Amino acid sequence: DSDALRAPGLVSLGDLLSRYPRQLEVQHMAVGQGHRSAVLHLLEDKSTLWPKAVGEQERATSTLSVTVAPLDDLVTRPVDLIKIDVQGSEYDVLLGAERLLRECPMWILEVWPAGLAAAGHSVEELLVWLVEHDLTPHWADMGFVTEGNLKPWLRRQPFQGFVNWVCTRP
Repeated sequence: DSDALRAPGLVSLGDLLSRYPRQLEVQHMAVGQGHRSAVLHLLEDKSTLWPKAVGEQERATSTLSVTVAPLDDLVTRPVDLIKIDVQGSEYDVLLGAERLLRECPMWILEVWPAGLAAAGHSVEELLVWLVEHDLTPHWADMGFVTEGNLKPWLRRQPFQGFVNWVCTRP
């Protein structure tokens, strides 16, 4: 039963879409800094712009050419929450969201260290960047993200996991 696995007070995207169909908009395209084309590598259970981030056993089953646009260009009305799950492109997406970073009070980022590394960034760099932009990252289930509790999390071996950070204004 999926409801038994859900934390109290959390709802799925499907629940939100059914409850608020006119207030939510799902856009199927790539977002990042600037306008360009990119190749999306499709795997069995995920997709990424960064094929180096996946293991040898997880080769892409196919690729797809996609248009990339800044999030600031796609979201033109006020929003209360933005959820980013972009398999390593977190930093690139945020670079294309300067206006939204000032306006939107809450962000949820799925942080995938292997994907960030493949894209040329690190989790530590992302943490510093978020704090510099007045966002306070929280572990979705464990309190504030700090350099002190980030390092032990990253040292877990073998590390291929991800985590959600809820980022709010102080």
